[in-house]
Amino acid sequence: MMVGNMLSLGPSVSYQVICSMGTQSQSDDFICGKPIPNPVFIVLILISFSFGGFMYRILQRGFGCSAKCLAPLCVLWIIGCDLHEHWVRGDVYDKWTAVWLAPVFGLQDAMTVRNGFGALPWCTTNNVVTIAFGSADILLGGAPDDEKSKVRSSAIMFSSMVIGSISGAAFCSYTHAVGIGLMVIAVPFGCLLWVNEIWFGNVSTTKQLELAQPLTDTGHAELHSKMRASPTPRLSLRRLSTMSMQSMRIETPAVEPDLHLSG
Repeated sequence: MMVGNMLSLGPSVSYQVICSMGTQSQSDDFICGKPIPNPVFIVLILISFSFGGFMYRILQRGFGCSAKCLAPLCVLWIIGCDLHEHWVRGDVYDKWTAVWLAPVFGLQDAMTVRNGFGALPWCTTNNVVTIAFGSADILLGGAPDDEKSKVRSSAIMFSSMVIGSISGAAFCSYTHAVGIGLMVIAVPFGCLLWVNEIWFGNVSTTKQLELAQPLTDTGHAELHSKMRASPTPRLSLRRLSTMSMQSMRIETPAVEPDLHLSG
């Protein structure tokens, strides 16, 4: 969502400037003869999306809200936007509805990236590259289990994204439900947010709130003991380097100074 809008922002600004100055060449006529994206609309989409991620962090850290309370909020938000468009504008969607819906998807991305799945909930370019790169290693042999797992998960996301887009297009084509089409996916969308936290959530909200609090002396001691029990790779490397330096160190005997003080 953000990549396409950020890339569209540059051309929309430049096209607006060119067309406002008047057409002077055939290329200008080609550009200005088509609908030009409104840069204000794109900027509002970016701000609205970011606001969703911002509110997720506020509600999570400040009030301890998890997917159990945020998922119903997202469902009601989508249904409310859909009903507003249906009652106010009829069966024709206005593009500015995307500005009102963007916070939901910003909250969704923040929830899946920062607490749960650990990645964006759709197939990105990284997933496609992972499939291609990992498939070559599997074909040549010697691919580790971790890489095979990444290939499987990326292939599932790729297939799910294609199947979802085909299903949505087929639904709109056969039912002509243009006015209230978003309601159909609202409840399954909320259920997936629950699944993200229950199935993929490695760190509970309570634990995250504990980590966000300042540590006391006791807390520092407990954290230090945990780090010694299960050190990170960087800490293990540092310990190994320190032990190597200590083994190579040549200890010189202490020399007592031979001082004679005469009174």
